[in-house]
Amino acid sequence: MKKVTSAALLALKLTWKMVALAFALTLGLQIFDGFRELMPGGVPLQTTFGFESLLRSAVQPAGKHWVMMLMAFLIASERDKKGKSVYTMNRLGLSETGVTLIFGLVFTGYFLLYWAFQIAVAYGFFVWYSRFTLVSSNSFMLACWRSEWLHTLLPLGEWWGYLRNLVICGSFGFCTAFATQQGRRGKVPLLWLVAPMLCVILLNGRMGNLGPDILLMVLLTVFTLCYFTALRGGREDEDL
Repeated sequence: MKKVTSAALLALKLTWKMVALAFALTLGLQIFDGFRELMPGGVPLQTTFGFESLLRSAVQPAGKHWVMMLMAFLIASERDKKGKSVYTMNRLGLSETGVTLIFGLVFTGYFLLYWAFQIAVAYGFFVWYSRFTLVSSNSFMLACWRSEWLHTLLPLGEWWGYLRNLVICGSFGFCTAFATQQGRRGKVPLLWLVAPMLCVILLNGRMGNLGPDILLMVLLTVFTLCYFTALRGGREDEDL
């Protein structure tokens, strides 16, 4: 247990600064776009539709695209210090496979945090927007049903939506951890990053419907299982 904790702390130490930078850049871009949209001639005020337009034009673009950037930042932060991480792994006596699994759990936590972070950003924009309008407090919940982006983040009564988001975070976390492992070997398996992202992009417009969400969860689970298979196969190759 002590070794596992040490490996998790190593993952946090190597990556938290880049993750914080990714979060800060995302928020900065969203605030910049928000100010721009609230200038004269921007989104209409006084209505819930204006808030939904603000979400669509200011919050959604950066929030969606920076998920991919978060992956890239995680890989870059670990690759920059690969010598230190390999040395620490050897000192702890943990296999590379075990450390990669621990990194996957830590990275999954980052994506879960990013999910919560984007919900907080959306609500912060609502509080900001409501200072200029007469929208009611229930308008945020109404926007959760009518805004595609916000409904994806906060599915409300659709329980499978929360499960879908958990599967997305887990798949992204472990696929990113696999990419960092391959990066330590001088390889960058783009397929393991592109494949899950393509699944989300292709099915993004249908999120919120049970059928497409189940399909998405199945596809991402398959990719994650393929990751485990590849990881196990790589370990067997090392033992030969």
